[in-house]
Amino acid sequence: MFKLYGSIENDDVIEFEGQSYDMDMSFDNVLHVIDILSDTEEDDLFKIQITICLLLDWDMDDLEHYPFDIQWQLFEQLMDHLGMNGGDADDEESTGQQVMDYTQDAEAIYASFFYAYKLDLFEEQGRLHYKKFVALLQHLHKDTAFKKIVGYRTMKIPTEKEASKDYIKHLRKMKRLYKLKSKDTDTASEAEARDERLSAIGARFKSKGRGEDT
Repeated sequence: MFKLYGSIENDDVIEFEGQSYDMDMSFDNVLHVIDILSDTEEDDLFKIQITICLLLDWDMDDLEHYPFDIQWQLFEQLMDHLGMNGGDADDEESTGQQVMDYTQDAEAIYASFFYAYKLDLFEEQGRLHYKKFVALLQHLHKDTAFKKIVGYRTMKIPTEKEASKDYIKHLRKMKRLYKLKSKDTDTASEAEARDERLSAIGARFKSKGRGEDT
């Protein structure tokens, strides 16, 4: 939950196995995690381990101290903190339909932040908190490049009784131009499929952990 009192960074500490760990919640780091988790060609075990390393600023060698089942529990706790268990809600409409892609829309997002807030996102790497980034992104002005692109994707094509043929032709052209290239299915289905794959990895982690204990 976004609050306007206290420090937003104070929430970026997780308690695990009796120890406290600081999370790197800079927007560029979290977007890197989202990009990795969305990569259908990457190995799921690697996704889990690199996510832990990125969010806790660990090396892969640090994970050697933890058995597989503990790694899985840590990963799940990190996902809960990000609000990503059960799907990524930041990039979808209330219908659950994918309306944006951080990679495909990167240039428009960068330009829109600079236009609206005079923020250079490259200069903000490692500084701007992910929750602040999301709040600013969601409330960009409708005249920014990013909001216009999302508007074209979500806009319903009117009938010839509701608009001119030229406008309908223009709208269809814009929809083709800004169509999401990498994600043709809805985010809810993609997130469900991803969660099932990662849960299967988690089950393997737990079984390996039990096998090592015997």
